[in-house]
Amino acid sequence: LVRLQKRRFQVLNVAGGGQAASAVSVSEDQTGALWTGTFGNGLVRWQDGRMETFTMPGGRGRGFVFSVHPGADGMLWLSAGDEDLYVFQNGRLERVSPWVHAVKCILPSRDGKTVWLGTKSGLFVCTNLSTRVFVPHAAIARSVDIRALAEDRRGVLWAGGGDGNLYRVEGAVAT
Repeated sequence: LVRLQKRRFQVLNVAGGGQAASAVSVSEDQTGALWTGTFGNGLVRWQDGRMETFTMPGGRGRGFVFSVHPGADGMLWLSAGDEDLYVFQNGRLERVSPWVHAVKCILPSRDGKTVWLGTKSGLFVCTNLSTRVFVPHAAIARSVDIRALAEDRRGVLWAGGGDGNLYRVEGAVAT
């Protein structure tokens, strides 16, 4: 991970303690903290020049965080371990929706009311964040591997598929 500040580059060591780790996902939250998902060193937070590492729950993939994205409500959404979905809030890490696996990418909507997941089995959506129940979105076939998500300024969702297609999702329709 490299930071450019005042026209100088600085290498930020996400390995912490010399362990091998690679930064694979980086996001900034509302407080200015930089969250980094790593291969090998879990979840790392950089804030005010300090690094703090958060260990993921057990299992063979415990040091792997594939996707990190803060939501508008202060919750941090991440895909970790065996690509399962977790939330980090108030210093606690909690596994969410064990029935949604192979989470490749996460995108909380700008309005804070919806969270989208790109998975190996298509596009999933949660519109009631208090229940954290994710359901398949019917606009894209479940056979499509969704690897990237973005929301444009009009609130239209764009999804990059492993099939080489870019999907535009508006309401229940994908074009």
